[in-house]
Amino acid sequence: MLVKKKVHIQLSDLITCLSDVIDLVNPALFNHHQRVAYVAYSVAAQLGLPQKHRNELLLAGKLHDIGALSGQERMQTMQFEFHNPHSHAEMGWRLLSSFEPLAGVADIIRFHHVRSDDGDGRPRQGGGAPFGSHILHLADRVAVLLRTSGNILGQRKRICRQIEAQSGGMFMPEVVAAFLKLSQKEYFWLDLVNWKHVVPRNESI
Repeated sequence: MLVKKKVHIQLSDLITCLSDVIDLVNPALFNHHQRVAYVAYSVAAQLGLPQKHRNELLLAGKLHDIGALSGQERMQTMQFEFHNPHSHAEMGWRLLSSFEPLAGVADIIRFHHVRSDDGDGRPRQGGGAPFGSHILHLADRVAVLLRTSGNILGQRKRICRQIEAQSGGMFMPEVVAAFLKLSQKEYFWLDLVNWKHVVPRNESI
């Protein structure tokens, strides 16, 4: 007689595994989702957002490009600016929004390429983008600017200059200010490139 056993898997562990699989499309994408998750979570913490919102951003970072369904589309997202950035974000929302535990995460992902100077959201969606989407947008672009083959501390000024130049344009000024303050901490950069699986310090979900 077969005995059926229930297997309990923590949602965060499942998402981390899925995130790693998404990044197997191309070696150039290795650990991209994990880095975005780390930056988004860290900026949210710097802003003093509640733990619930930080955790949602952590999950959103790990899944933000799940709607890019081809290798070509994924590689396109690795350009700092690219044509039609909203299509894969919309597809990601469609894939995740029907799963209740990730409904809030799906909303963040849906608008994660909305520019700060685009009226805080896309009018055709009937409202502004969630604040978390603006954080995720900046985190994603920081990870794109990162050159993993070079010395990370030597890249700080270049990355910060490019992000600051887009304050009030591509990125929300409040989010840029939080990132620039965070960027002064050396451990932030070292953790960003040295951890295989980026997990917030002393936090679990």
